[in-house]
Amino acid sequence: MTRRDFVRLTTTGAVAASAGFSASAVESPRRTASGKTDVIRILGVPFTSKEGEVAANVEGAVQVIKGETARSRVDLVILPELFTCGYAGPDLSPYAESVDGPSARKFEELSNDLDVLIGFGLAESTGRRKVHNSWILIEPGGKKHVYRKTHLHPTEAGGKTNEPELFLPGKTLEPFSTRLGSIGVMICYDGCFVEVPRVLALKGADLILWPSRSGGYLAGQSLPHVRSLDNVIATVLVEGGQTGPNLPTQSFSAVYSENGSRMISQKNDDKPFRVDIDVARAGSCGLPLMRARIVFTGRGGRNFMGRLGRSFDTRERPKAA
Repeated sequence: MTRRDFVRLTTTGAVAASAGFSASAVESPRRTASGKTDVIRILGVPFTSKEGEVAANVEGAVQVIKGETARSRVDLVILPELFTCGYAGPDLSPYAESVDGPSARKFEELSNDLDVLIGFGLAESTGRRKVHNSWILIEPGGKKHVYRKTHLHPTEAGGKTNEPELFLPGKTLEPFSTRLGSIGVMICYDGCFVEVPRVLALKGADLILWPSRSGGYLAGQSLPHVRSLDNVIATVLVEGGQTGPNLPTQSFSAVYSENGSRMISQKNDDKPFRVDIDVARAGSCGLPLMRARIVFTGRGGRNFMGRLGRSFDTRERPKAA
């Protein structure tokens, strides 16, 4: 049994933390849709967005993706958080679109042409001034997966990144079921909480994508490294910079394997990067077993993120008389 399987079982209460284990108690690693390969070829595009210039940003990214995929094939393209507009001001509703809007249609067309999955961040319209900070993954054929940021970064009132003043929070945390496998997504500040990647891993994610716009904070604090080690899962942080008068920033992207090995570290550099993620190895790595320490349970042993999914209760129950 792998450490990842161990954590999954103990945290969902399937076995007690101190119980014995059997390799037959867990499923064998999932295969990708093809049944032949578990390596996902990723193109990370840490694009520097121009504040509020949605059409120009999309067209610029389209050209980058076309140029990169002409060199060699990839399976998945990742663009950053709020890629379409950046933090363009105190009201992002003028730049907001629906998940079927012009940007999504442009990337859907490109996804079909190149036969590649493409994910990008946008301000998603809600009919109000506050919008969703969303990330869409589009598959060839038009299937769309949408994640809306659940943890909004707070600063002082009126701060340029005081997200509760800009966004409405999402309410779900589920991996995407795609032709490449199960893909977990968290957006920037989400990953500052250990529970978020843990829940995604427990729900079967094969890898975690982490689109962000933190100005280098996340990778600078080694969080991608820690999150990979926490959950025995590859973590791909693709961070965007931006230019403009409101919040000019640079980026710091990073990729770590399921065993915490650094694969990419790219500071203040918006050049596209490539990385191959072996999700089969992540699912079957033979790390030593250890007693579980369920670090994210609160009062009564219940996960305080129950609103995002089922509550995990790891307390041992007395046997019936």
